[in-house]
Amino acid sequence: MKWIAIAIAAAALVAGSVRANADDEFARAVQPILARHCAECHGAEDAEQGLDLSTATSVLAGSATAAVIEPGNSAESLLVQSLASEADPHMPPDGQLSDDEVRAVAAWIDSLDPATPVGSAGISEADRNHWAFRPLVRPSVPDGNDEGWSNTPIDRFVWAKLKSAGLSPSESADRAVLLRRMYFDLIGLPPTPEEVAAFVGDDSNDAVDRVVDRLLASPQYGERWGRHW
Repeated sequence: MKWIAIAIAAAALVAGSVRANADDEFARAVQPILARHCAECHGAEDAEQGLDLSTATSVLAGSATAAVIEPGNSAESLLVQSLASEADPHMPPDGQLSDDEVRAVAAWIDSLDPATPVGSAGISEADRNHWAFRPLVRPSVPDGNDEGWSNTPIDRFVWAKLKSAGLSPSESADRAVLLRRMYFDLIGLPPTPEEVAAFVGDDSNDAVDRVVDRLLASPQYGERWGRHW
């Protein structure tokens, strides 16, 4: 079961940063413009009307009273409208962005997915209670008669879930199938016929552990999981 836990942990890391591409583009093309013209009034430390223009996340959060951008639609975005030379009120009040600078801000907004959430960046109680921020607690291993099926505490949790769903465990995989599962889970490739034959003929107690350790140390493991990141 160790290899299953490792595969699950690796898969959990797949969840990358939200809006990573938009954040990168903001930092490259938009943040320098807003820092030059708007940071005095709308920086992270002095955000007038609650409007912080220092990061992509804070721009998406908007001001204390309203969203300032409409993702995917710069023409309807209050931020771009306020940067226009004829705008009233105009931003910044004592200067004017160049046409290229306004276009850069507009292009970033247009590149955003229209479904991108906008609004308050405040931390809600639901945010605070997200599982990722909760203290780690060691759960109690489920009790119950598992008919000798479980080999590890993890198996006991699997058994309990199966029983609560009215299901029975599948039959144990034969050694050839087990090897293929380890290979596909960890490196995404099948074992060779020679590797299958060697594993099937290896009845030592640590045969599975040695295969898992070898696969985890292989370049193919990094190639398979690195592409998710």
